[in-house]
Amino acid sequence: MGAPTGAGTYEELATIYRRAGFTRFSRALAVRLPELFDRFGRRPRRICDLACGTGDAAIQLAREGYDVTGIDISARMLAEARALGASAGVRVEWLQADARDFVLQRQVDAVTCMFDALNYLLTAEELGSAFKCVHDCLRPGGLFVFDMNTRAGLAEEWGTSERIETPDDDIFVAWQSTHDHETDVNTLVLTAFVRQGDGLYRQIREVHRERAYPLAEITQLLDQAGLDILLVGDLQLQPLARDSGRFLCVAERPEG
Repeated sequence: MGAPTGAGTYEELATIYRRAGFTRFSRALAVRLPELFDRFGRRPRRICDLACGTGDAAIQLAREGYDVTGIDISARMLAEARALGASAGVRVEWLQADARDFVLQRQVDAVTCMFDALNYLLTAEELGSAFKCVHDCLRPGGLFVFDMNTRAGLAEEWGTSERIETPDDDIFVAWQSTHDHETDVNTLVLTAFVRQGDGLYRQIREVHRERAYPLAEITQLLDQAGLDILLVGDLQLQPLARDSGRFLCVAERPEG
């Protein structure tokens, strides 16, 4: 689950997001980005991490020497990100903004958006708006790297009950999702119990919704935004199978 566009979602979950292990995917993908940039012969200096959440990927990129801006709509997520960045001793510019309507004061060499954050945009108009914002903040020749859940990922992999328990038993997270095959929107109800100092547990309950888009529609929306696809594959950059639950896409704002 990535960072959403709804300001209320993730506000409570932000306080346990890292401890519950939800940052592992973004951190792992951030480590692979330099190799991906090399594949396309790019040497980006300035990077925008869109829907950055608690900032783990943005901080990892800053550690590697990139000039990073992290954007998220959630004030609580950004508070966690700022604290984590300060403790890590790295400089990241943190901005609170909506993925559907954001502007950077200077163009960047690459934009990343990880952990299916774009699936939270539930209409083609919203997704297209995000793509247009990405286009406008990229310099010509800049790359856009993002992942999204596929229909198989949301309908089948999300269509189950799951639970997470931390090793110290301080946090218990459970969720169950249902998929609407007519709208391709998956609704996930997440409930967490967090141990307090007095031995009692605080309950967190959030509802998350993600929509799956056909690849052909994503391609069309990217094209309308002025972005050209360079690569679409699974997380190992291999061709997508019919049952692939997630895909990785690299697009470019063309020169000229």
